[in-house]
Amino acid sequence: MATIPGGIIDTTTSISQITKDVISAILTQQNIVETSIQKVSITTPTQTVTLTGSNNKVIIDSSANDTVTVAGSTGDDLVVAGAGTDIIMGGAGNDSQFGGAGNDIVSGGAGDDLNYGGEGNDVMYGGSNDFLYGGVAADDDGNNTMFGDEGDDSLVGGSGNDTMRGGDDNDTVEGTAGNNLIYGGTGDDSLVGGTGSDTMQGNQGNDIVTAGSAISAELRGGKDNDSIVGGGGNDTLYSGKGTDTLTGGAGDDIFSFKQGDGTAVITDFGTGSDRIEIVGYSFSQLAIANNGSGHAVVTLPDGSTIELQGVDAATLTADFFLFS
Repeated sequence: MATIPGGIIDTTTSISQITKDVISAILTQQNIVETSIQKVSITTPTQTVTLTGSNNKVIIDSSANDTVTVAGSTGDDLVVAGAGTDIIMGGAGNDSQFGGAGNDIVSGGAGDDLNYGGEGNDVMYGGSNDFLYGGVAADDDGNNTMFGDEGDDSLVGGSGNDTMRGGDDNDTVEGTAGNNLIYGGTGDDSLVGGTGSDTMQGNQGNDIVTAGSAISAELRGGKDNDSIVGGGGNDTLYSGKGTDTLTGGAGDDIFSFKQGDGTAVITDFGTGSDRIEIVGYSFSQLAIANNGSGHAVVTLPDGSTIELQGVDAATLTADFFLFS
């Protein structure tokens, strides 16, 4: 892409190379010429920039000491914030918004938006069917907080310790690096861990909760029929209400159950030194027998059941259980 003096790729502009590459790809996709982008210079430490008309393409030229609020228009806006603490409020269109350096707040508003945090500890909000991205280590990405809100959103964490909440509808939430907190919402969500030690919870809906490449993970289903899949580390998998399927994966995993959890199936018990944790009961209170398929079924006093595929009931001694 050309380096146009005063343009977003100009070396005098306080935007990281990673962000420039992302913006360049968006410009190419949308067939936008760089010379059409307007640079807005900030003249006071606190300033509000209101975009009018539609389909604005602006870059905010500000210092690290500035606080800038950008109010989007009804069109498809492209907003690139500067080095200060920026608040970008998207409008009604399908916006592309970049936080830049500093600890920014980026809100999508209506429309299908792209929100990119970038450098600093950013807070991002979706609106409709939005894509929220924390950033990468080369971008000096910090610890971000993301809220999907309404719509089928995609949230991807950055290199820090991020907190991500899917919100309403059917969301995809993915951790990358760092030790992340990942939550679904009220829809059928897909949650995937990153490379750190992540905590994930599905909540309502039929969720898929997967540890991914996490070193270790705490994985929780929710109120409906969930699929919970561990990774290569020592994971803790919590069932919930509904009919859940749990797969621990490699490592020494703990499968945790309590009163009222409903029906659960463990597909790979015994891969590593796995254990079943029972909260509120003792071993003598459990009924253990094979079902018609020859799989061990553990029945709690309240009627909740745990099927262990490929396991004979006669081999399940108290040594395989933890009680609390």
